[in-house]
Amino acid sequence: MRIVIVGYGNPLRGDDGVGPEIARRLAAEIDDPEVHILIELQLRPELAELLSRAELAIFIDASSESQPGEVRVEEVHLSEPEQSFTHQFAPPMLLMTAKVLYGRIARTYLVSIGGQNFGLSEGLSEAVKQGIPKAIQAVRQLLERPYHHR
Repeated sequence: MRIVIVGYGNPLRGDDGVGPEIARRLAAEIDDPEVHILIELQLRPELAELLSRAELAIFIDASSESQPGEVRVEEVHLSEPEQSFTHQFAPPMLLMTAKVLYGRIARTYLVSIGGQNFGLSEGLSEAVKQGIPKAIQAVRQLLERPYHHR
């Protein structure tokens, strides 16, 4: 396994389910034993071990900070996250955990798509649905880039 893709979010909270939806679509399209695709409700500390073994990690999540349907790609850097272990993990926390426990981390990116509805509901808003192809294309572009160990 060289690449880990993690689509995370809660499909019972409207647009928060876009990460798992994109991961499902990618899993149906990508048939490569080097690519490990996971669907998670939230990020867990146990994922740090996978990050330590991969060369590239891509997280896919909804964002409340972007315009609905807007896709952003950001490299995730190792930093001291401002959160506790008692709440949901974020990619920087997982990188720090992998570095501390296993001594290495994957080059890591976050592909986010702006959400509109995060209330209790199933299904994605129209804006998010329209952004999904762009998010999938962003992930595919990251898969085509050369990457290096950190």
